[in-house]
Amino acid sequence: MGKVASDYTKSRLKGKYIDLEFEGPMRGKYGRLLAYVFVDGGNFNLELVRQGLSPYYTKYGLSQEYDQEFREAERSARNHKLNIWGDPELTKKFMRLKSKWGQYRTQERSPPAFGQKKEWNYVASEKSKVFHRPSCKWAQKISPQNLIGFNSREEAIKSGRRPCKMCGP
Repeated sequence: MGKVASDYTKSRLKGKYIDLEFEGPMRGKYGRLLAYVFVDGGNFNLELVRQGLSPYYTKYGLSQEYDQEFREAERSARNHKLNIWGDPELTKKFMRLKSKWGQYRTQERSPPAFGQKKEWNYVASEKSKVFHRPSCKWAQKISPQNLIGFNSREEAIKSGRRPCKMCGP
């Protein structure tokens, strides 16, 4: 399905003006650009999931802005057996990975309640000496009652915490 997804992407984006929206670090640990792509006013990442050309990839954390839309798009693509979800072996593979990532250990699980996460640039657990970007997979695991936030990196460091090695805040 990689070739199908690639061809679809080329046909949809070729010659178009696109906008990028960043939610966390601009680049991942392998130097890849991490962004939402908007074309013709729509979220192209969401379109790929809706078309069944990509799963909602949650290994490194949930989308802060679009989590519910991604979940609904993937559920619809699965129900309609679109593209990757039309092949029982691929479906089995992706569901196994999602279970491993923690997304589907229960029937449906909503993301942790992060309270004011959109207002904080960095978060930490009261019980930890490490701070994270809110989009970090480790930040997503912080219990809401232990969650604390910081507006700046300097504020987090002054609290005696060090940056997370995974998200590199």
